[in-house]
Amino acid sequence: MKTEIKNSILTTKNLRVGYPKLDVVKAINIKLTAGKLVCVLGKNGSGKSTLIKTLARILDPLEGSISIKDKKLTAYKQQKLAQLFSIVLTEKLPENLLTANELISMGRHVHTNWLDKITTKDQKKIDFAIEVTQTSSFLPKKFSKLSDGQKQKVLIAKAIAQDTPIIFLDEPTTHLDVHHKMETFLLLKKLAHTYQKTIIMATHEVGLSTQLADELWLIDDKKIKIGTPKEMITNKTLGNIFNSELIRFNSKTSSFEFR
Repeated sequence: MKTEIKNSILTTKNLRVGYPKLDVVKAINIKLTAGKLVCVLGKNGSGKSTLIKTLARILDPLEGSISIKDKKLTAYKQQKLAQLFSIVLTEKLPENLLTANELISMGRHVHTNWLDKITTKDQKKIDFAIEVTQTSSFLPKKFSKLSDGQKQKVLIAKAIAQDTPIIFLDEPTTHLDVHHKMETFLLLKKLAHTYQKTIIMATHEVGLSTQLADELWLIDDKKIKIGTPKEMITNKTLGNIFNSELIRFNSKTSSFEFR
């Protein structure tokens, strides 16, 4: 019996990311198959957000290449890219006059005709996004009037409505309490495993990442290490990166504790 070989959804070759005259992460060689929840971890300033933004074509790579479905990112037109990946950035939550429902619906615009008409198929995608993110209760409200946590959920719903094979997220649980952090992680894992989405998320949530992620990308000293949570815990990579004089990573509980 032959083993099924999965094609990669995202590949990088000798990728170097950063800014002019400033390397942030280099020698990034990734081969990622679909249907995985990937958590990008590292200390503040290590380059998590820079990597996410480069993969999402917000920043240009300093060197190397990025491919989606074995085709270089630079070969895709912008319209097609919007059908391949969606992005949830949370550095500064946007303010606008749209309702939550209108903002979520905007996720379908990359698929609609020149009249931007929402079809029955589009509405089903929107309804699904609203259902899985549990945002129905504040759909009529102006986005600007929502709490930061509610805004976060609406932006994730918009990305889900866009229905792309890849979703990039940068610190999506920043404004959420513990309960909603867990809820968000479980939702993203469900999207990956049940609906074969590829979820790539920069996060500070080390404990949740080790429990729920399929793959970890650990950034430290301009280098990236890739492996499963079990591998990263067993070979002490997590501890080596995050341990300090004040705290240490407990591999048995997948949490930090005071020394």
